[in-house]
Amino acid sequence: TVTLTDGLLTSIDLTTSVVFSADFGGFGLAPFAGNLTIAGRQFDLQIDDTVPSLAGPINFVADLSGTVNAVVPEPTAALLTLLPLVQGLFLRRR
Repeated sequence: TVTLTDGLLTSIDLTTSVVFSADFGGFGLAPFAGNLTIAGRQFDLQIDDTVPSLAGPINFVADLSGTVNAVVPEPTAALLTLLPLVQGLFLRRR
């Protein structure tokens, strides 16, 4: 769920599976599975997975959580939003 207030992103509620792939050179990619949860302004990334290897099992653990203080628009989106305003200024001067 994405919540917009007055056209601005104010909240995201999302739970999804994620896969982190680590490159071990000539041994190829090792996929480690976990979950990403975003609730409001809080995010939580949990990965605790083990993959087999010739040298024995490889375990990867990621336990990250935090708070997003502000939602900043992607620069491209911001520029596209400003484009009509800039065009309007040039059209009025002619």
